[in-house]
Amino acid sequence: EFAWEKLQKLFKHMAFHNTHGTYESLIGTVEPLPPINTKRLESEIKMAVADWLTASKGQSGRMEEKSNGRLLMRAVDAMRRNR
Repeated sequence: EFAWEKLQKLFKHMAFHNTHGTYESLIGTVEPLPPINTKRLESEIKMAVADWLTASKGQSGRMEEKSNGRLLMRAVDAMRRNR
C-alpha cells in the first residue's frame, strides 16, 4: 500500500507538470539513496522530466517520447550512472 501511495503522488506531479515534485517523487520511490552525486542526478532526471513534459503537451511528438514508461526508464538509467 505504501508503494502505491508513492506512485499516486508521482503520477499526480506528472499530471500537474510539476518537474521538481516529479523528481522528488521518483527519488522517494528508491530511497534511501547510497552516497552519490545528487546534484548531477537531479539535473539529469529533471531534464528527462522536462523533455517528457514538452513531448506530452504537443501533438507532434512521437508516441515513445510521450510514454511515462520511457521517462521512468530514463530516470532509472540516470540513477545507475550516478551511483
